[in-house]
Amino acid sequence: MPALLRRRGHLPEWAVALVVAAVSAVPILWNIGSSPDTMFDEVSYVMAMRNIALGGDYTWSNQPVFVHPPLSFVLQGGWQWLWGLADADLESSVRGARVFAGLATVGIVVLTALIARRLMTHASPRRRAVLTGIVVALAATDPIMLRYLRMAIIEPFSVALSLLVLYLAMRLDTRRPAVYVPLIGSLTGLALLTKEMSVFLVATPLVSAVLARDVRRAKRALGALAVGGAVWLAFPAWAIGLGLGRAFADEKLLLFYRLLGIVQTTGWNRPGFSSGSLLEATAIAGRDYGTSYLVLLGGGLALAWLLLRRPDGGSRWLLAWLVTSYGFGVYMVAFGSLNEHLFVYLVPAAVVGAVLVGDAVVARTRPARIAALALVVVAVGFSLGGWVRNDAIDGDGVFRSAAFLRDTRAACDVVNGIGDSGKWAPLLPGRELTDFGTGQAAASHGVHLFFVSGKDPAVGNALPELPAWITSRGTRLASFPSATYGGLELWEVPTDPFDPLADVEPMRDGVFVTTVGSRCGGYPVLGALAARWEERGGKGVLGPPRGSATGTTQVFAGAVLTDAGMRPVVRELAADRPDAYTGAGLPPVTDAGGLDDAALSDPAIRAAFLRAPEGTAGAFTSAVARYGAPVGVPTTGPDGSVSQAFAGVVLTRAAGSDVVRAAPVGDLAVSSGLVTLPPEATATVPPPPLAGETAPDQPSNLRGFAGALLVLLVSAAGVPAVVLLARRPTRGTPPKEYRP
Repeated sequence: MPALLRRRGHLPEWAVALVVAAVSAVPILWNIGSSPDTMFDEVSYVMAMRNIALGGDYTWSNQPVFVHPPLSFVLQGGWQWLWGLADADLESSVRGARVFAGLATVGIVVLTALIARRLMTHASPRRRAVLTGIVVALAATDPIMLRYLRMAIIEPFSVALSLLVLYLAMRLDTRRPAVYVPLIGSLTGLALLTKEMSVFLVATPLVSAVLARDVRRAKRALGALAVGGAVWLAFPAWAIGLGLGRAFADEKLLLFYRLLGIVQTTGWNRPGFSSGSLLEATAIAGRDYGTSYLVLLGGGLALAWLLLRRPDGGSRWLLAWLVTSYGFGVYMVAFGSLNEHLFVYLVPAAVVGAVLVGDAVVARTRPARIAALALVVVAVGFSLGGWVRNDAIDGDGVFRSAAFLRDTRAACDVVNGIGDSGKWAPLLPGRELTDFGTGQAAASHGVHLFFVSGKDPAVGNALPELPAWITSRGTRLASFPSATYGGLELWEVPTDPFDPLADVEPMRDGVFVTTVGSRCGGYPVLGALAARWEERGGKGVLGPPRGSATGTTQVFAGAVLTDAGMRPVVRELAADRPDAYTGAGLPPVTDAGGLDDAALSDPAIRAAFLRAPEGTAGAFTSAVARYGAPVGVPTTGPDGSVSQAFAGVVLTRAAGSDVVRAAPVGDLAVSSGLVTLPPEATATVPPPPLAGETAPDQPSNLRGFAGALLVLLVSAAGVPAVVLLARRPTRGTPPKEYRP
């Protein structure tokens, strides 16, 4: 492999680093505040960063966070404090945190390039420059890298620290263990305190030593890993110091089960989920990850090519790096819960492996070199095209939709976030959001507002029928740009006031009926009045309440109910408010004393009134007890509708329909002054809280973590120094040279 032996070029590494940083900063930092769109993890993480900056508490709720180590949050919390973002609006905090994450991502590209240059042996300075340029172009424009490493999440810092460990391990490969172990071990511990998955990458020096069959280097690498593991113990020590060691152990046991594939709640291979459909959607159907998958394929082929040979020197380091990176990827695909953002741990090794091994393969023939260069140009071109479509233009639909909702809707209005409402929740403090999977479930709780995205149904985060249900019944209020989610829209779906399944939810001793906005407010129907309402058809016949109960009376759209039954408001309106009654277009009252069942000449109204098969004994008497006696005969209106007056209700049906409902005589009784509702009865009340559990507050301050980490880092540096001093040779005895 003539292209993979070590040789130093003319430019010093610091100059290369500056050039690479300047070039890669353009695609990484351009428009970083507005694209990609935010997600639940990012806004939750920023909440934790703000809490650390303001009070030192590692939490985004009222519980300490044990699922992820705290180091990246501590770094970001310091950044928030430094720039005064911790107490700014959340959108500003997210954008500010992204800048810091973007700088870490620039560092990832720089480290990838520097590592690649250390693996380029027997390459001329010009060839090294060309290969470095290709590595930087592929890494800095990689779609998956740009999608996730431009966000304020853990991965930019975790990958950067892991690559820093690898780079320094290569630079310090000839140093004594007393120098190598504490430095690499401490950095390894910091990487693990950023994310435990870093263990795969920081194990690369050990794998390289094993491939070289070098026992001394293997022991040294194991020592560094042991020190790193000891530094990581600051995390559980903090939990134990809080008195929450059991909760920490349970959380990490769940993580272990996920790594083993026993529990799968997220990722490509969770139950009932098609990883093939996600691969197609992300690679082809608009997510522009095709170049990333091509690079990952190239890295896999490079790994296979190296395994078939006897690599040495830089080639062995590259093989070790590919083994740890792809070992992690293969394991997660086969057993764990792989999410697409975890590919960022593989991409740097894949880029370097594909470029360097590809160079070694095609170096002998000019046509092959031209073809390879053309492939690189096409790949970078596709990546840049995706960058223009997804990142160079605004795509902050979540921020904009949250602002629109705050500005245009009452604070009490509830919105259902299709797929995942968590990404909106921190941006809408004090506002309730829901995650109902079907439109019927949302409507039954009085929720009429919906966020709709183009992405969620495509990748399985929402039931496929929900968007169709919303768009076929509702009105779009606004749309917002979001390449991440395939566009975002806010929809409102009104419901029929007489729909018996909508806006009605059970509560103790009755039901609550939403009558205002999207679960914004309404009235309870309780006790005996609830029983009377349900006996007479409930909301499907009498409609919703028009106020809370006053004493033993409650007004509904189509009737006035009391504890004793139905008040004869139709008879009263016809007698005391004849002009209002006639002006409302209600059918005439021909016999206020009541008619017999012969007056039930309309089959649909007769069936709705009797609520029993034809000829059932006592059905008419029971119906009169419910609705009052017929006081008129069926009358056909100008529009073909048919109505009939009863003592307490007017039953009506539309032309050609068998659905019978009550005419709004309850509303007429109030508007005409026949029934008076006091102001306190008409004031809507909040709905009952949705089912959910609120965990008790727990301590989450990081002072204990800082103290434990300081002690462990000092120990990591001090113990090897003490050992070295204890083993210092006597005067006159030359020290042994360390040869790895």
